[in-house]
Amino acid sequence: MKPGFVEYLEENASAIVGLTSAAVTSLATALQTTTEALSGGGRERPAGRGRPGVSPTLTVLSEDECGRLIAPGGVGRVAFTTADELLVLPVNFRVVDREIVFRTATDSVLVRAAEAQRVSFEVDHLDEASGEGWSVLAQGASRIVSDPEEQERLDRAGIEPWAGGERPLFMCVEPATISGRRIQSSW
Repeated sequence: MKPGFVEYLEENASAIVGLTSAAVTSLATALQTTTEALSGGGRERPAGRGRPGVSPTLTVLSEDECGRLIAPGGVGRVAFTTADELLVLPVNFRVVDREIVFRTATDSVLVRAAEAQRVSFEVDHLDEASGEGWSVLAQGASRIVSDPEEQERLDRAGIEPWAGGERPLFMCVEPATISGRRIQSSW
């Protein structure tokens, strides 16, 4: 297929239904993905249900590489224990001055994370088409930001939770340790 036509398909996903199954299979193979992914299927299933890559290898990531991977922010999970339970909750985050920052509501269960001795924060990325991905785990103390100047500085960072609603509190996780792993395939 000509590059211009592939670009057209990327911008007009519904046009793929007009291709023959052989053309869709050929395109999927060239893009190292599946025909299901090209046609938009599988979006509702949990990540990681695809096939593993060819001859996968697992590598330990350096602290610097872990920091580089999570630096753009995104969605991660905060895990902590209370007196009653273990909680793992998704949050939108940014990294600001080496701290993981997210917002929450004043009455949120996440406020209890600041009372926990230690929290874990996990971020991952999976590319099911290539059978590759990475995971980063940061552990440390969390705190609610109470200093007005720091709140103002973090407000300028543009951290917006997908959950919507009033989320005026900034919470920070200062990693005491950070580790990660990457799985790669040899194509």
